[in-house]
Amino acid sequence: MTGVGPRQGFVYVSVVDSTAMAKAEAGRTVRIPGRGPPWIAVDHELSSVVVARWPGRLWAVEIVDAVTAQDGAGGLRADAGYTRAAAVKILHAVPVAALFGAHGAEVCAVIEAAAKLDLAGAERLAEMRVPVMHRTGYGGAGSSARTSLSMATMIWMAPWPSVRRRQDRPSAKHPG
Repeated sequence: MTGVGPRQGFVYVSVVDSTAMAKAEAGRTVRIPGRGPPWIAVDHELSSVVVARWPGRLWAVEIVDAVTAQDGAGGLRADAGYTRAAAVKILHAVPVAALFGAHGAEVCAVIEAAAKLDLAGAERLAEMRVPVMHRTGYGGAGSSARTSLSMATMIWMAPWPSVRRRQDRPSAKHPG
């Protein structure tokens, strides 16, 4: 899905957001107090939306009042891919799964399951993990995606030292 028009775009709002966008509803105009930050960042394309905190809502919006350099917004660029706005009209909700492409519903299900994962579950997952090099070999088909997934998993599990130690330790079954 691409932008919905030249003065339209997308805004993702976390459920814990406390800015003016927290009370967004279809048909409503949302305005920040004054003209200074934090502005409403309107992404021109769905593919450029940044999800900083999950879960949240995704809105298609129309820019009612764009922020300009005269408002003190430094570093504005025409090719930035987003517009800083002081006011937007909420056109309609967009399913948040749209952020993840054709398999967005499945990706959302994984994110939701991961959010409910406890330490015992993370340790069980870590025990089942097979190192990337043993599945595909380096440079094999799909190894780039698998390596990225493996790295993301290791970073995500970093807060749990017992899981991290188990991943770092060579095993007899799968020498690392």
